[in-house]
Amino acid sequence: RTGQTGFFRGTFDDWTLVAGVIAGIVFFGGMMVLSTGQIAADSIAFDQALSKTPIDPGGECLDRKGEVWIKIYGNHDDLVIESNNAPATATALVAHLIPPNEDEPLISSYSGGNGDISSEIHLDDTIPEGIYYLMVTLYYSESAESFEDIDNESEYDSISDSLSSLNSKQVNVEVKTVKTGSLFNRIESREADVTDSEPRACLSIEDMGEMGWVLMGLEWVGGRETAMLWGGDEGVPPWWLALVSLGMSVFFLCVQYPLMHRLYHRETSDLLSTPQMRRLIERTTQRVSEDLRFKADFDEMKLQDRPISIDVYLTYTTTG
Repeated sequence: RTGQTGFFRGTFDDWTLVAGVIAGIVFFGGMMVLSTGQIAADSIAFDQALSKTPIDPGGECLDRKGEVWIKIYGNHDDLVIESNNAPATATALVAHLIPPNEDEPLISSYSGGNGDISSEIHLDDTIPEGIYYLMVTLYYSESAESFEDIDNESEYDSISDSLSSLNSKQVNVEVKTVKTGSLFNRIESREADVTDSEPRACLSIEDMGEMGWVLMGLEWVGGRETAMLWGGDEGVPPWWLALVSLGMSVFFLCVQYPLMHRLYHRETSDLLSTPQMRRLIERTTQRVSEDLRFKADFDEMKLQDRPISIDVYLTYTTTG
């Protein structure tokens, strides 16, 4: 064999692998720095500045630090309601799903706790398709430590006189039927599509790093669509969704391509010629002939190449 035979031979594949490793160090290292809060952990200046540019078509984000606010989004057949920045006192979250042109709610949800609360409203097959209003109110009380036992209307009524409203929000919810499952096992289920006209909350540097890891995990397990849907529900800006996905794609493409190419592809210069193959077989046979007590007649040796093997015809005589 002649030429370079080491792992790194300066080929296009080798330089692609080096570029992938460098991109991975920069990408994953940067994500680690962001998520650990080592650089301006609570700053929202970066997200706020980019939200004013064309790369964020959703419009300028809002600085909600210190502000009590409510986030509502759909998760398949569930309506998810989350409070943010609630005081560390007894709190209660009340939600009503109201049909249009009606006053009485179709479904109500009552959740109690301490500080921020998360609640879900499940949409089963009994909920007709259509447009609904979702009214959500967050209450608090300074006369109690926690409302963790509050989970129905009667328990809520027993404490309602001691409650004060912190914040309320109304959104439109479209309930529709979608088909899920495999091609041969399709099932129908409800899906909630929430229309929220409020601008999204600006993300801090640390929030962007933490969500970056979650997005990578979701894309690895469930695919890019799963990651994008989750990011949209969580208020992740589109440019950050694209950047995380692009970073993963560049890293895995530049690392996997040269490794797989090297594993499955052989250059012409890497293949042994017929004389080289003949010498290799002769040397190998000579090394074992004495131990196995035979003598080969290499002048009569014939080789026949096959797609995945080589047939060797060799006459010999025993010596022991």
